[in-house]
Amino acid sequence: MLVLDGQRLTPLVQQYEAGLRQARFPYAVEHVSLSELREHYQNAAIRSSVKVVAQASESDRQQKVIQLVMQAARMGASDMHFIIKREIGEIRYRINGLLETIKGNEMEADEVRGLLSTIYLSMLDSAGDAVYNEGKPQDGRVDQRFLSAAGLHGIRTATRPTDRGQIGILRLLYGGKRRSLDELGYLPEQVALMRRMAQRRVGISILSGPTGSGKSTTLSAVFELQVAHFANQLHILTIEDPPETIIEGVNHTPVDRDSNNEPDWWASIKNSMRLDPDVIGIGEMRDEHSAEAAFQAAMTGHSVWTTLHANDSFAIVQRLLELGVDQGLVMDPAILGLLGSQSLAPTLCPHCKVAWKDRPGSYDAGTAARVEATCDTTKVHVAIGCKVCRGTGAGGRTLLAELVETNLDLFRTYRKKGKAEARAQWMAQGGITKTRHLIKRVEEGLIDPIHAEAAVGLLDADLQTSASRYDD
Repeated sequence: MLVLDGQRLTPLVQQYEAGLRQARFPYAVEHVSLSELREHYQNAAIRSSVKVVAQASESDRQQKVIQLVMQAARMGASDMHFIIKREIGEIRYRINGLLETIKGNEMEADEVRGLLSTIYLSMLDSAGDAVYNEGKPQDGRVDQRFLSAAGLHGIRTATRPTDRGQIGILRLLYGGKRRSLDELGYLPEQVALMRRMAQRRVGISILSGPTGSGKSTTLSAVFELQVAHFANQLHILTIEDPPETIIEGVNHTPVDRDSNNEPDWWASIKNSMRLDPDVIGIGEMRDEHSAEAAFQAAMTGHSVWTTLHANDSFAIVQRLLELGVDQGLVMDPAILGLLGSQSLAPTLCPHCKVAWKDRPGSYDAGTAARVEATCDTTKVHVAIGCKVCRGTGAGGRTLLAELVETNLDLFRTYRKKGKAEARAQWMAQGGITKTRHLIKRVEEGLIDPIHAEAAVGLLDADLQTSASRYDD
């Protein structure tokens, strides 16, 4: 009897085996991949007349989804990828920032399609789409009643058609996990700056970074600092999509939805200003209206913390100008006080990391040259992979960041000479770039250089920025 890897304990297989034993039919079990199983069907010339995947009820598929989510949560996954190709589907987990295909999660395309259909038709809350349409992008949130078994605070969903099928992503939100800025990976001087900015009573601080880079987690750590520093005497109000980490002393609110069920950040921000807040945490500035409202809040006696999609810290300024925020407001350090950018990188598995001199012979020559040009290689370690890390070489994740406290001179340079010159000036004055933060962690033996460059960029990136003209 051929059984898919990891599927022998499923009810269908157990029921079939019980029938064989009852009939006293001798058999042996051989575990195979889905590709091998399909080949057997094709060779037997019965594939066209036999349905490989058994029809499952809606409740069975719900249980299957819950089991997969629980497995992903146990492994600490941040995302689940449901990938549908023409004939074969698979479910992959993003663990420590790296995508992994878990043994037993290769399935028939129809089975993965059925799981996604079940999620959208029967497992979303009222904010989700009422129908499942494989031919168009769809977003949603899994209803709370399906989350308790996995110990999750929330699950966001998104799908999109591909040229060969469809991809669906589940973002897993772990509401109970809170860490300080130090524990997240910020350097001591960066923590000191964040504490300083958290104590400001007016103005706006903005973090940028790719999706999944921990921006919301950083904002939660900032709000905890504010609750403690001001002895819970401030009204801290957040607008989130959805509220993720619950902090005692903070009022968390979900973003309003418009008539098309899309997040309406502008309306939410405008409403929040009528609720007597001292600090407003805005999950995202998405468009010109939300950016305008956020700056209005920062100008009228509020401390505002928010996020924006931009390539780096200094790109935040250009992005705000593109959104139509008045240049006089953007380049006023009394209003825009902090520009931040962060990423997450995998940390080395402690069970299989080796010194740089013992690295595998297959290590990329280009990366090796950059490591030797920028790092003290006596301190560098690399990953080789083992059973504990499932061959990935990763043992966790840490944050890499750059934080810029604005000032009038910096904005003058930005206005007269542009983004690159302002950045070079900041670096010459001791600014810690994300690349510099990264090199420090590589030299601590905490991050593999390959993982480092995949997360942030080339190790020699700062060498491309000439700051010599500001050395005086």
